[in-house]
Amino acid sequence: MAKNQAISQAIKNTQTQDDDNRAKGKQVLEALLKANPDDLNAFRQVIIESKDYWQRFSDLHDEGGESIYENNDELLTLEGPPDVKSIRQSAAQQRVLMGLKEAADDVLIAILTHNEDECRAYLAAKPELGRLNQSHGWLNDEALARNKSVDILPGKAIEEIRHQARDSLLLSLIAKVQNKDNLLNILNAKDEEGLQRAAQAINYPESACPFLTYPLSDSVNQAINVRLQDLALISLRAASNHAKQHIHNAAVARILVGFTPEIVLTLEQVDLINQELDQNALKNYGSDFHSCSLYKGIVDKIKEQCGSVHEGQFYEAFGLEQDGTAFKQPSLIKDAIVAQNDFNQYLLSRYFLIKPQDAQSEQEKRLLEIFLTLEKETRLDPVKVFSEFKKAQTYAAFVERIKPNKTSNLPTQLKTLLPASVFYQMKNEALERNLRSTDSTTVSKALVDLEGVIHFVHQNNDLATQTQNRYQFMESIEPYHLYNPAFKDKAFNAQEMKTQYQLLATDCNLMVEQLRRDLNRLKSLPRPNLVQDPGLSNEITTKAQELNQQLTDELETLNSNLQFYEKMQQKLSGTDGIVQAINDAQDSKKSYKFYAHGIMRRIVSPDELAKLPYTSQPPTGINSESSSEEQEKNELTDFIPQGKIAAVDYVKTDYDTDMQTKKFEAVGRYTVDRSISSRMTLKEDKLTKTPGVKFEIIEFPKQTFPNSGENSLEGAKLQKAKMDFSLALAAEALASFGTPPTKEKPLRLYGADQEQMRYLWTALIILGEKNPQMNITPETISLDRFGNNSFDPAKEKSSFLGFSTGFSKNSLYHQFKEEMKADKKRISKVDTKAVAAAKSLKDELAVFRKTAAINRTMEGKDEHPESGLKKS
Repeated sequence: MAKNQAISQAIKNTQTQDDDNRAKGKQVLEALLKANPDDLNAFRQVIIESKDYWQRFSDLHDEGGESIYENNDELLTLEGPPDVKSIRQSAAQQRVLMGLKEAADDVLIAILTHNEDECRAYLAAKPELGRLNQSHGWLNDEALARNKSVDILPGKAIEEIRHQARDSLLLSLIAKVQNKDNLLNILNAKDEEGLQRAAQAINYPESACPFLTYPLSDSVNQAINVRLQDLALISLRAASNHAKQHIHNAAVARILVGFTPEIVLTLEQVDLINQELDQNALKNYGSDFHSCSLYKGIVDKIKEQCGSVHEGQFYEAFGLEQDGTAFKQPSLIKDAIVAQNDFNQYLLSRYFLIKPQDAQSEQEKRLLEIFLTLEKETRLDPVKVFSEFKKAQTYAAFVERIKPNKTSNLPTQLKTLLPASVFYQMKNEALERNLRSTDSTTVSKALVDLEGVIHFVHQNNDLATQTQNRYQFMESIEPYHLYNPAFKDKAFNAQEMKTQYQLLATDCNLMVEQLRRDLNRLKSLPRPNLVQDPGLSNEITTKAQELNQQLTDELETLNSNLQFYEKMQQKLSGTDGIVQAINDAQDSKKSYKFYAHGIMRRIVSPDELAKLPYTSQPPTGINSESSSEEQEKNELTDFIPQGKIAAVDYVKTDYDTDMQTKKFEAVGRYTVDRSISSRMTLKEDKLTKTPGVKFEIIEFPKQTFPNSGENSLEGAKLQKAKMDFSLALAAEALASFGTPPTKEKPLRLYGADQEQMRYLWTALIILGEKNPQMNITPETISLDRFGNNSFDPAKEKSSFLGFSTGFSKNSLYHQFKEEMKADKKRISKVDTKAVAAAKSLKDELAVFRKTAAINRTMEGKDEHPESGLKKS
């Protein structure tokens, strides 16, 4: 009896095998796909050559000493059931499913967000999913990124693959979830809508929601329950580790943290351990730790708080023999505990002098509790620690002053146990408490402390104001100037300038970080208007009012400086900043670009276009050097799906100095439709297909704010917007050409709007001049005019005695050039100024640079100026 059914079942079981067999299974399935299903002998031969693999399945063992792996009907028949075609389809499906287990999230998302034909093409483009495009009979893509090889991968298989991709994506996302409530929301969803909302909360993409069905599969539900258990255990361990950090002897804490099996402690249990350690450390200067029997008694008290642990193992961990009757030799573990006790002597003496209800000393006690837990190399003076805490204006200064030597690891430990956020929070709490005091001396001292903070921040703020002029030359410069063909010949060599701009960027980044830290510091300060006691003198009240105004003024200046430097930071270090531009220029990645601010691309259906609001995002470039081959290498997500178009918005908005009040706005839109029929070209014996594409202007830039006349300043801005829009559209149009347009195969412009055609024609001519490879001339542009469009390129040129003398002064071409010249004037000396600025700042910021770098190391980069003081 033929083994069609057994072979088919074995293929379905390939996913359940161990790693070694799975690897072999992938090879076997791929071999089946390469075989011709209509050639039964060849198909059988592929199975015979892999018989060592197939014999691992119980129904495919050789029977009764006779081999079933012969080229006859006993092994396989064409019709089955199931037939060979169905067996191969199953092999294709299972090979893809095996690849999904290791697939990245973006691959799974792509499978879920494209239609059937696009999905089939995408799967074939991913070697890790089985090299489907090497299968016998696999069809070439019928259109860009679409494939109809249904004989190998039918629609039903695509559906099953999508279901598996959905579950794989959910499993991947679930494994990353840290918030148990998000998982419970998925688990407890009552319907499909609720499930989709809950899934999106863990980053499941909205575009993949159509394949998210209610209820979830058993494997996903099980994964959620496992993850919930993991999170509960993680939470318990985190709480225990946090508690262990409060043990007043670093050597003891290290033993308990490293003990196996893991010891879980609460803060209450740690308090009891500390009582035992502290009392015995002070009693007779810790002499009990040198007596084996007394030491064992201390260890036993600690063990009482540690739950059910192996007694002998616990004794050994603390440096005793298993029966606890003697110290292990050498006594390194016990000696380490004794050493930490000795280093804690001064701290403990001061700690026990503070009364439990002493509010004035509460902060000192918090500091002592932290320093008792540190692993120390020598004794620390508690008076000095608290004194330096009160005097230090910055966290870095405090740590620097109390560390015992240059090589001490105390700063590293403090980053965890006393981070900068807690340091400033404690100082602010003390300041606020003192400002609320009814004692004149206390309040006066608090005002002096507050004034010191404001003055300290003012020094950085003043330096930031003074050095603004070193960066101001860049305000009128945009990164796209470095790409724009009108400017690129005016700049210095990219390699020469990279160091200079990098120096400016580094200093700017440090300035932004420091200003953000200072802003957070000032915003978190208690206001001196908290001084409300009517019994305080007029002098104190007046001083409080003055400081309140100083704080307000300083915040205003600081915000202004920060806004300026953040703008410069984006110009220098942003995604499309100058440093990136120079790197790209070095790598020849952007040799021909046109950047326009406010460009936003969205994929929509033609029906959605009319209701689509205008929007913009940071500038994006459109490369005008492209080829069909390069386009086909793009991921599917870069393509425009069938039945969709790209809507490209251009929004130009100018704001007042407050960056809130709108002064001018113009909007425009064009669309890109790649559903146009492809053009086939036969040259000698080679057939070439060039994808068709249509660009259509939906809204030529129009002014939306304010309403004004053509001759106004806004009218000039609108003309500039039309130029930028036309250049962006022209550059993208050129990018779609695999080869330059020619007289025989021209670029076609058609329409009834004369102004639009004039601008676009001029933009193409200008870009063509700057890119010799495209070789665009008036002869390579075909104009199809209708309606009232009477645009005549010849009228753009002047002539003498019938001979052309180039473009006339009244031509739009000339206006484009004039606008570019204006930009040239703004940037003609930009590189020279950059060199001068970097040289000046090298000396001017020498001290600041060192201090800011230390603050960055100690406090980290402050990326969120609006967040205020961080809570630990």
